[in-house]
Amino acid sequence: MKRKSVLRNGIRKAAAVLTASAMVTAYAAPVSFASVGQAENDVHAASAEGMDPASLLASMTLDEKIEQMIIPSARNEEKGGGITEVNPDVKEVLRNHNYAGFVFFAPNCQSTEQMTRMTAEMQRAASDGITPAESIPLLMSIDQEGGRVNRIGWGTLTPGNMALAASYDPENAEKNAFILGDEMSAAGFNMDFAPVLDVNNNPENPVINVRSFGSTVDIVKNMGNAFIKGLHRAGVVATLKHFPGHGNTDTDSHTGLPSVNSSLAELQKTELAPFQAGIDAGADMIMTAHIVYPQIEKDTYKSTSTGENVGIPATLSDDIITGVLREKMGFDGVVVTDSMHMGAIRDHFDPQDAAEMAINAGVDLLLMPGDITTEEHVKALDGYVAGIADRVREGKIDESKIDAAVMRVLKLKDKMGLLDQASEWKNMSDADVEALVKKAESHVGSTEHVNTMWDITKKTTTLLKNDNSALPISSGHTVVLVPEKNSAYSVDAAEEQLSKAGKSADMSVVVYDGLTAADAAAAVAGADNIIAVSNSGSLAKMDPSASGNDKSAFLHEAVRAAHDNGASFTLIAGMLPYEAAAYQDADAIMISYGYKLLSQVPDNLNGKNPDYGLNIPAAICAAYGGFVPSGYLPVDIPAIDTASYKYSDKVLYELGYGLQNWNVASIAGTGPVEDKGVSGFTDVKAGAWYADAVKYAVENGITKGTSETTFSPEATVTRAALVTMVHRMEGEPQAFGMVFDDVAPGAYYADAVGWANESGIVEGSNGMFMPDRGLSRQDLCCILYRYAKYQGKKVSLNPEDYDDIISLVDMDAFSDKGRISSYAADAVEWAVNADLVKGVSDGTLDPAGTVTRAQLVTILQRYAGLGQELNL
Repeated sequence: MKRKSVLRNGIRKAAAVLTASAMVTAYAAPVSFASVGQAENDVHAASAEGMDPASLLASMTLDEKIEQMIIPSARNEEKGGGITEVNPDVKEVLRNHNYAGFVFFAPNCQSTEQMTRMTAEMQRAASDGITPAESIPLLMSIDQEGGRVNRIGWGTLTPGNMALAASYDPENAEKNAFILGDEMSAAGFNMDFAPVLDVNNNPENPVINVRSFGSTVDIVKNMGNAFIKGLHRAGVVATLKHFPGHGNTDTDSHTGLPSVNSSLAELQKTELAPFQAGIDAGADMIMTAHIVYPQIEKDTYKSTSTGENVGIPATLSDDIITGVLREKMGFDGVVVTDSMHMGAIRDHFDPQDAAEMAINAGVDLLLMPGDITTEEHVKALDGYVAGIADRVREGKIDESKIDAAVMRVLKLKDKMGLLDQASEWKNMSDADVEALVKKAESHVGSTEHVNTMWDITKKTTTLLKNDNSALPISSGHTVVLVPEKNSAYSVDAAEEQLSKAGKSADMSVVVYDGLTAADAAAAVAGADNIIAVSNSGSLAKMDPSASGNDKSAFLHEAVRAAHDNGASFTLIAGMLPYEAAAYQDADAIMISYGYKLLSQVPDNLNGKNPDYGLNIPAAICAAYGGFVPSGYLPVDIPAIDTASYKYSDKVLYELGYGLQNWNVASIAGTGPVEDKGVSGFTDVKAGAWYADAVKYAVENGITKGTSETTFSPEATVTRAALVTMVHRMEGEPQAFGMVFDDVAPGAYYADAVGWANESGIVEGSNGMFMPDRGLSRQDLCCILYRYAKYQGKKVSLNPEDYDDIISLVDMDAFSDKGRISSYAADAVEWAVNADLVKGVSDGTLDPAGTVTRAQLVTILQRYAGLGQELNL
């Protein structure tokens, strides 16, 4: 049994005989000292004994198993602050307890060097056991969502989920998540409590709002799945949250117990759909929400604070965790609770009762039932574990529930390669730790990462209004009104970027924190232009007449004063997109979807700037024509009823709205300018990377879209859809027979499948064509390869066949070349050399990745234009 007395001195454990080998997992290999400070052939061979999940579980005591279900905090949950180094006392706690892992917060992350050293030392101590069960490496987790929730202050600050969704390009979400994951992994974290898959269908939501990708299922699931892919590519576990959905609430579960009165059928249409998509995409972990769903979980509990009966939140509900998530949605991965220290749980449920209910509900990991920052707190965790063990012995918790949970946790650790790393961590030298620190410092907040995020953030800025051509500002003096002192540094960052773009700007800054409406006229006096940044976090804070809302009152008076002076007024809605509705008197309105202060003047985006928020500098840069805003709203913005100061049923700016030309203006109150996009599709915007390909496909009769007005560019391509499009490209030749049992006569794709099969372009398996199955990238290459042969085109990879005028691509340049199936190797190589496929990113082909409709029409357009002189 690993757990002994708290902060115990005395017996040192004997050296464990665990060794490690190279990892082969579904994740990219995380940064480890074997890849940094030690040659590959020096890594110890793995010991098979006791290191597989089943053997580990069988060797564990009840207390060890329970501890393997707990993720404590390294932050003091009562007084704030937290651990920043692994001193001897902390090492002793880690050696003597079998916790599954730890969660870090901003107080634990003081610098790249400090947090990397701390995560490494924690892994060293936790892996220093006598037995395999006492030497299991840790899940090192953190809430690194990007945008508002960003714990690694020295890392690259990304624009946030709703901003990413405003770009309407999932590739930006994937790049964003990869950068977050790469920096997390370099600093020693292997698990991210992200992405947020809540559908923000309530504009008054106080806790999710811009942490959500948007207000529709398609936006959330497409951007969310891309985010998952980016984290996995970086070797970091993604955690889908907050199940079953926290978007349709007006209560913050950190401080209260929200309730959503939706039926299961209603949840399946909206809230559950992104989670189902994430499960289908291979997500390994889901976080629960402390929200009551009375139509699903009807049991109640007597509140420990009010004495009233309260509903059972999803975290503690067997009907929701087992009944819905496990049984109906088919999720067999790890379920982690949201913090058990949040008010929704802490204020109403006895801690031991909550633990019992959560475990019986089917939860695998209990997050933050305590912390290890003091000896008293560690003793409290010991009592928590002992209490759960007592309830197992009393029959209140079936030990099989414990075993199932621990097995899922161990399987995940095995999949991540952690179980093979125990001896690596245990035998790590101080020099190895220094090598890890050095590598982390080259990754976290790197210039390359920050510059990539700057480029992405520019694609998210959304222009909603531009009356009287207020933007771009071309002359005159501009006063920039910012709500806090540190916001002034955002203006410095914008000036730096404008200078790089060859633009000049005459700007001065006024901080309006502490000012009142009476100060507004003086603040804007003498200005030709005003740019104001707002940061109202709720509808209540936007009301200029409400007590305590001096900032809102100041901005409203500043608009009036600017117009009295003949100056233009541009509002940047910094905190919420919904702020746009509160300032309709502004001449121009832009949405930044994020308001993050700069704590110092930035130093040329060099990766050394803490909390470098990009959203506001990008919007200011856009106001001066540094770039043209190209974002589209991922939510509806409702109008505000000024009499009640509540949102009305009227939609002021619709989902998908965004001005793409400085000269196109909307008039407040008339609704958005209609934008049908390319070829009449509402979901294909002019300028999208695939817009020309969609136009080509429509004009040539290759596709008609998925409905009258939608193309569904991010939808996965099915086998039936592909052969139908290729059949149309060929002029829809006649087919003479059908050989597949699952292709019904008369199906829209029946003739296409018959022709493609007769022509040797497609084949099935065991009499089945599987028309609805998603198409992988390597399967697409195979079908085009066979189609080229059918058309009599050359498919040779020999340069001599092309009169030495073609230079073949070195396929070894793609790091995942080995993942191409043998049957597809020639086809993929041909497709790469024919410039049909160009890889995904960072030198990968992603051969097993699914193909979207946007990608397909782009590749078909390339195929149609293959060079004739090469006869490819």
